[in-house]
Amino acid sequence: MTKQKGGVTDPYERRALLLHLGDVMETVYCLSQCADDYASIAAAVRGNTTRLRAPPC
Repeated sequence: MTKQKGGVTDPYERRALLLHLGDVMETVYCLSQCADDYASIAAAVRGNTTRLRAPPC
């Protein structure tokens, strides 16, 4: 992260990281909802492509 004067973190970088963290947490939540139906995380991802979306780049 880039630092501004006084050591303050760039607010736009902080926002981007928080948005990404939200996407990761949403994905983990979706996987936890179907954890009993699949033997592995990879199988859950393959079986639930409609619920798991890639965040926009």
